[in-house]
This record gives sequence, C-alpha cells and structure tokens, in this order.
Amino acid sequence: MSFTAYLCVVLGLTLLPFYYSPEVVQHRIQEAGDPSEAFSFIPFTSTISTFEQSTKFGMDIIFKLVGGNIILLFPLGIYAPILWRNLRTWKRALLVGLVGSMMIESLQFLLGYSTGYYYRTVDIDDVIYNSLGCLFGYLIYKLIRPQLEQVVKEEVISEEHKKDLVRS
Repeated sequence: MSFTAYLCVVLGLTLLPFYYSPEVVQHRIQEAGDPSEAFSFIPFTSTISTFEQSTKFGMDIIFKLVGGNIILLFPLGIYAPILWRNLRTWKRALLVGLVGSMMIESLQFLLGYSTGYYYRTVDIDDVIYNSLGCLFGYLIYKLIRPQLEQVVKEEVISEEHKKDLVRS
C-alpha cells in the first residue's frame, strides 16, 4: 500500500502537470524558446550552469535540484530489497535506480514529444542523482535490516501465538 502511494507521488512530481490543451501547449511553446534547451546529455552541465546562476537565484535552487533528485528515488532503495529478494545487492539497487530514473526521463521525453512542448527537462544529471538516491536508500536498508527482520520475526511469533490461543 505505501509503495503504491510512493509510486503515485513520484509520477505526480515528475510527470504532472501534463498540458494537453492545444492552446496551452502553443502558449508554452512560444514562452519556452529553443526546444534543444530541454535536453542535457552531458553529465553535470546543468548542475554547473545552475550553480553558476545560483548567485542570481540563491543557493537553495542547488539544494532543490540535487537534493530533490536524490530524495526522489531514496525510498525505492529501501522498498526494492524488501519487496524483491533478488534486489538485495548494492549493484542491483543501483541498477533499479538507474532503470527507474531512465523510465521517468523517457516518459518526460515522450510526453514532450507527443505534445510538441518539452515542459520537463530531460537531464542526465537527474538520472545520476536519482540513481545515487536509490543507492543511499539501499545503504539505509542495509543498516536497518536487522531491526526489520526482528520486527517481522516478532510479528510472526505473535500471529502463531494467537493461532495457538484460538486452538486451545
């Protein structure tokens, strides 16, 4: 249940609002300017550019750009090894983050391509920071795994005890 809610939040943050009205799209295209600015495939170019402009916008934009992208897939690094046993290595956690982030960026590209307006930037930096966030989440999972296993074990014992009481 919480994993489904998390996925909905991620989709909402990364794909919405989605403009489908031709009038709104046309207005946005005129405002946006050069569509090639919607793509950044050279690592850290947009981060450096944003950092250079941070004197104009303030340092908080850097924290939002980097921190927000790291936080976005951080929970996935915790959920994935809990939900799927075969994802319990750091390499697979990193791969999950990479694939998940590339799916988000691909959807942003496809939505932009289909409307003719790229309202979200397709950025390799996002993929890097999202993947790192997933890896950091996995590291937290590794730290709390013994406590999680203890809680699950206690829950199983409690359920078995309840069944024994019912049978008596």
